[in-house]
Amino acid sequence: MNEIEQALLSIKEVYVNIPKRIEELEKRLKYLEHEQQDLLHFIEFAKADGREMSKKYKEAKRMRNERRKVKDELDILNCAKEILAYHRPKEKDVSRILGNVRQVLESQNNRTYNMRVRKDLQEKVNA
Repeated sequence: MNEIEQALLSIKEVYVNIPKRIEELEKRLKYLEHEQQDLLHFIEFAKADGREMSKKYKEAKRMRNERRKVKDELDILNCAKEILAYHRPKEKDVSRILGNVRQVLESQNNRTYNMRVRKDLQEKVNA
């Protein structure tokens, strides 16, 4: 593959594939948030035994992990999509946006959560 072809593929990635991927991820996130609400309402209203509740806990954990991955990818792509506003981006704009993406990636690698109410659970999530 020559340099021009590679450059054109990169342009296609930015201007065509990133917006499509953002749309797909936003739909998936909405679906997962609805699934989360369903599971929470099941826990709230169901008359289920321990086995069933354990099964729903595992489903909720799987769903939350997938939701986190979707949100992480969306954070990165939303930084990158700023470039779409430029008809011909300047090098400094591309460098700034690349810096923003790197910052998001760094914050995702060092993520923590502080419990708001259930302080007794804090040490379990920071382990």
